[in-house]
Amino acid sequence: MPDHSAPSETSIDRCNPKTEDEAPFGWLTVRAQFLAVGKGRRLHTPRMTMQYRAQEPVADQAHAPAKPRFGLTVTKKTGNSVERNRIKRRLRAALRLAPLDGSVANDYVLVARRDCLAAPFEQLITDLVESCAKAVAKSAPATHLPPRPDSRS
Repeated sequence: MPDHSAPSETSIDRCNPKTEDEAPFGWLTVRAQFLAVGKGRRLHTPRMTMQYRAQEPVADQAHAPAKPRFGLTVTKKTGNSVERNRIKRRLRAALRLAPLDGSVANDYVLVARRDCLAAPFEQLITDLVESCAKAVAKSAPATHLPPRPDSRS
């Protein structure tokens, strides 16, 4: 009779999805983080608004490599609780599947619109990838700018 008391390695792997360290991004969890990102820049698509801001360095995690963090906002104007939760689930799944560039440590807040409910899932992923690429391009420091002419001459 087989011993079923000890789980096999394959069942452990299936039960434990990616840990927080393996995930390509983190989550914003505190209201103050959302408010700080709200003071940053914005990008708009028909289905959402992306707010983004460069992460501020944290003294506790100075040795840890920074990775992008995301937060989701779905207001009551969007629909009832069932619809808002469905939008959040769709956006979380799209974030997990989207091939995002994690080279720039920005904080992002996705403010969803009602169109997220009816949009094809591939369109949500495309919106996320394009918005993140634009945010990374705008966040990267410009190192190739020509020197400014002297205004006094």
